[in-house]
Amino acid sequence: MTIAALRRLVDAIDRENAGPPALPPYHAPTVRAWAAEHGIDCPSLGPIPRLVAAAWHAAQQQTEGAAS
Repeated sequence: MTIAALRRLVDAIDRENAGPPALPPYHAPTVRAWAAEHGIDCPSLGPIPRLVAAAWHAAQQQTEGAAS
């Protein structure tokens, strides 16, 4: 996922949702590693920021869609 695509995703989430999106469970270390690989700021401890989790889920859906 490019930075531009991530920004579009964040903008879309902010426009469409007043509250946090309903996200399925995720493995925090996996999300942190993905964020680091893609140059996305994510704290090494504590909760994963909502927008980082949403971007990770979107990237996983793109990957799954590309594999089909």
